[in-house]
Amino acid sequence: MKIFSVSRAASLVQACTRPFVYFSAQTRSQTDLRIRMASTNSSRPAADAFEGEEADAALPASNVNDPHPWHERFDISKDQPVYKRYLTVYDRLVTFTPDVGEAHSLHYDVVGHPNCSFCFAVAIPFHPATETAPAQVTLVREYAQGPNILMYCFPSGGFDKRKHTDLRQCAEVEMAEEAMLVGGEVVSLFPEDHPGQSELKWSCNTFKPFLIIDPQPAPSGHAATRDAEEHTIEVLRVSIPELRRLIAGGQVMLPSVFAFFLAQDVLKDRQLL
Repeated sequence: MKIFSVSRAASLVQACTRPFVYFSAQTRSQTDLRIRMASTNSSRPAADAFEGEEADAALPASNVNDPHPWHERFDISKDQPVYKRYLTVYDRLVTFTPDVGEAHSLHYDVVGHPNCSFCFAVAIPFHPATETAPAQVTLVREYAQGPNILMYCFPSGGFDKRKHTDLRQCAEVEMAEEAMLVGGEVVSLFPEDHPGQSELKWSCNTFKPFLIIDPQPAPSGHAATRDAEEHTIEVLRVSIPELRRLIAGGQVMLPSVFAFFLAQDVLKDRQLL
């Protein structure tokens, strides 16, 4: 089994510190082509394939004189599962081939969730301002096993082909299960053909964020069936300034930070923020 994933650890940090750049469909397709050509056994595209301004917009060129330009091509030679439970750890062997010089092969630890098709959804329940309350979002606070603390996030969950038709429905189901909210207008924050945002540098999971405007409390008045690990969940509404304080304090999980960053543009365009 081969699982191809190209991500940069700095992408989330950059996204939180500078304006988001929207690329045209043509530019996005050229960017995707560059990534596909770099991460498969296909030959690299000719230099004139990305002429002009769109070449600069697609992928910035390095301004550092790197003595080890191994990144010209990178091919997955092996993906061997070495541990499997809720997550699977793979021993990934990657061969880096520069335009000039010898190829180098390195082993990496890669983590993914094959039972969820390596993808999950993030739902942002947004509650517009009223005469008596400012605009708010619903967060959940739950146990994060890595740092061993309680952290905040938006309702999120893995894609389950047995109960979800797509990631949009996955987002709605997770919002109902974790936040006891249903309905509302669902807005995808990525184009339909987007492959999803890489979760982490060493993860082959991706996610798609969805803004859900004005969801309502579930008629049942209680949460749907939750998994055992979800029983630590607390549900709360916070204002946008309070959410930003939580993010600045490092108390919000990264996929939710990224999702909120994208949602702000949509909310501002609709004059809801």
